[in-house]
Amino acid sequence: MIGFAVIDNADPTEVAVWLVSRTGAEEVNNTNAVVVDPRQPDCEATIAALVADRVVLLTAGSTPIGLPLNAESMTTDDLAALMKETDARYERVLAAVNAYAVHPDPKTGKPPTKPRPLVPPSPPAHPREGAFQAKENSAPARALSTANYLRSVWTAWLDIESERKRRARTKTGELWMMPEEFADPNIAEFPESFIAGVEVQPC
Repeated sequence: MIGFAVIDNADPTEVAVWLVSRTGAEEVNNTNAVVVDPRQPDCEATIAALVADRVVLLTAGSTPIGLPLNAESMTTDDLAALMKETDARYERVLAAVNAYAVHPDPKTGKPPTKPRPLVPPSPPAHPREGAFQAKENSAPARALSTANYLRSVWTAWLDIESERKRRARTKTGELWMMPEEFADPNIAEFPESFIAGVEVQPC
């Protein structure tokens, strides 16, 4: 399971780290926060321990320079790309539901005289980065606002994946509204294209 460490080091006197984790099938939360002084000798060791086995997401204005990182970090541009993937997933789920609504009856082979009255999937939320402004100009506040943006974007993905899963198979495991290649009974943590660009910091 992938977890994130959101880091702000734009201030030379403090580095803030917020941890963001998936805490349920469709739930994401900020799970820990630490502020360290980069001038202290134990700063590097503390940050290294916090980011171990996590993906690092840097806030706007932050830099990987000077951080104990051994893998590529991400930026909020990557979250915007994730939101595009979420929209594409929603459109695919909606198309599958609409196709099922006019699918021929498996017993008679005849299409329905009118589309079946199915409940469409709920459109995903569209969190905007600009809506997550730090309440004050400090490393902890900037890291928190970015962590909240990440949490909202990730939750939007999990929500549409839940919509897909709910329509994938019957309670007995038989194929339902989704086509076979789109009927995984598990909620995908992220789209494959996003995971391909993720680098987890080694322990």
